[in-house]
Amino acid sequence: MKNAAFRTAQFLTLTAIICIVLMVFVPLAAGMGYIIGAGVQAITGWGDPVIFAWTWGVLCIAGILIRLAPDR
Repeated sequence: MKNAAFRTAQFLTLTAIICIVLMVFVPLAAGMGYIIGAGVQAITGWGDPVIFAWTWGVLCIAGILIRLAPDR
């Protein structure tokens, strides 16, 4: 059985990895969404780039959480 110090270190390491992944990929996804939204708005006159940015950011977070979910 693993001791409490090892479990704590393991939890903190996993938390740090998740935070780093979120700090890297979510802004990239939001930036990409903003660029796509600006293009859609420029071509069609419809939409708001900020909404596209939020949508892509949320989809990125959801994708990461789904990927990290344990298999059943």
